[in-house]
Amino acid sequence: LYSHEFMLGDTKFRIMVFPWGNRGENNVSVFLDCGTAALTSRLESFVHFQLYIVNKRRGMLLHKGSKHRFTSKAINWGFPELLSRTSTSFDEYLDPETGSMTFG
Repeated sequence: LYSHEFMLGDTKFRIMVFPWGNRGENNVSVFLDCGTAALTSRLESFVHFQLYIVNKRRGMLLHKGSKHRFTSKAINWGFPELLSRTSTSFDEYLDPETGSMTFG
């Protein structure tokens, strides 16, 4: 799943979410991604960022931060194991009416 594109500095980014993990694990994986069209071999973008899972109804928040130098050879960075689907807290981040999560 991809978010809408947004600008960080002069570079377009989007959030990539893998609800069942990016390698088939039982985790929610979340990454910051800039498409290859946004970067050339001459351009680099250094970003310090935070990725969140939010439960708006319960006021709960899970977040992790990182920094990464995005280049044409390193176009995404994030967390393959942001939240384990088998953890006891997993259901706390699901909207009880829709079963969805909010990422940001």
